Amino acid sequence: MNEFKQHLRSVLEKHISKDAANDAVFEILKEFAGSNVYISIPFQERNEKIVSLSRTGISTKKLAHEFNLTVRSIEQIIKNFK
Repeated sequence: MNEFKQHLRSVLEKHISKDAANDAVFEILKEFAGSNVYISIPFQERNEKIVSLSRTGISTKKLAHEFNLTVRSIEQIIKNFK
């Protein structure tokens, strides 16, 4: 969570003042403290990464674990990737 907090702060500081970024990070963390938060990446980007890694020989089982998907989902992504 600390890495997430630092990254969130650095992204916010690019758009707003440092103090405002710190306040925003605090409010976000306070709101979601103790919760599992799923942050998705765009499917196209994720799928490209999955296909690229599969071409290096990483197993579908390992990819499924890394991307929190089923082996069947990984197989479908690889099969249908365009």
